[in-house]
Amino acid sequence: MIMDACPKARSHALVIARDPALLSIADLRAAHVPLLEHMRQVAQAGIRKLREASPAAAPGAATSLDMEEAHVEPPGKFKLGFHARPSQLQLHMHVISQDLAGRRMRKPEHWVAFTTRFFLPLDDVIAQLRRDHGRLVLMSEEEGRRLHAERLRCHGCDQCFDHTSGRGKSLPSEVREHVLACEGVKRLPGL
Repeated sequence: MIMDACPKARSHALVIARDPALLSIADLRAAHVPLLEHMRQVAQAGIRKLREASPAAAPGAATSLDMEEAHVEPPGKFKLGFHARPSQLQLHMHVISQDLAGRRMRKPEHWVAFTTRFFLPLDDVIAQLRRDHGRLVLMSEEEGRRLHAERLRCHGCDQCFDHTSGRGKSLPSEVREHVLACEGVKRLPGL
């Protein structure tokens, strides 16, 4: 597991498959389910290490008030998954905290990539491979464009924002502010 060079959340890492024949999720078949389960184990071990390295896990750890003042937070809940239309080759799984408050979460298309059907949870990918003749039904380019044309929504409470995603636009600050305070985001499931 490596930390993402362009983190879209406070904790954002990648688990990269070493098989050079696996360029994206389009290459996955039912026979790859054991590999995906191994990628899950790698992610879980990485999450444990992130939590152990967190200032909140250390003996004599800072109180939550100290952490707020220092703008330090322990890693929250994580989700594991893939982009329906990956932006880079070599199969990689995102290990990302639900806060989506990373320094590189700057554009609406980044938000869409992690809060809509564009993000495929690992469990859903495995289930589809087992169920649908060992293959994934992939998102079309047109469906990807439609998702990017929709209004932005909070992934915790479904609140809409009066902005659509569009290439080159900046992510509205109200989205970032909302998600950091949203109780729905704090209650999202995850590892």
